[in-house]
Amino acid sequence: MKANLIKLNNIKEKLQDKFEAMEWAMDERSEKWHESEAAQIHDDKMTAIENAIDSIDNAIDELSSEFNLEDLF
Repeated sequence: MKANLIKLNNIKEKLQDKFEAMEWAMDERSEKWHESEAAQIHDDKMTAIENAIDSIDNAIDELSSEFNLEDLF
């Protein structure tokens, strides 16, 4: 079980890195780009990543408490 929780945490960290990279990319774009459909698609992807991170956090919390592994992270 610990190995699976560690894998989940690694996935979460990769998603967080991707989210941060997308934030930086968005900040570098022009004002015109921010008003475009591409910006909305980019924002939707960022929202999906945030939701995935939240879901993983919830799964880690639930599994950790169920199997008394709170000290793992």
